Amino acid sequence: MRGVRPELARRVKALRRQHDWSQERLAKEAKLHRNTISNVESGREDCLLSTVYDLAEAFKVDVRDLLMPLRRDASAWVTRVEFEIRRALTEVEELQRLTLPLEARKRIERVGTRLRKGLEGVQQIGLRLGRADEKEEEKPTEDG
Repeated sequence: MRGVRPELARRVKALRRQHDWSQERLAKEAKLHRNTISNVESGREDCLLSTVYDLAEAFKVDVRDLLMPLRRDASAWVTRVEFEIRRALTEVEELQRLTLPLEARKRIERVGTRLRKGLEGVQQIGLRLGRADEKEEEKPTEDG
């Protein structure tokens, strides 16, 4: 278990224990299946962003607070996702060079458009993370 999953797993488990809730109770509060809670807490699988929002709502915390311990992993995630989107865009460009039926070319173009929008979004997240990290560095320490 590495990356974002173990951090989110620890945070969800800690918040659940702070609330003195069972997994069943958290599942009820978040309107999720108990197996989903178990999978998130064990870090066995990635969870949907909607699941993170449901959990934050159940705990009555901002999503950012739920994900706060994940900031250091977020930069790695941005880099990884950006790489994968760029790789997919390269494949789209290769497909666009082929002689294909009109409907197939239109679908490929739509996929390319979605990928480019996704890439822009990921880059914006990266920029926001960078600004947040800079603000953290600017905070005065107790010594200074």
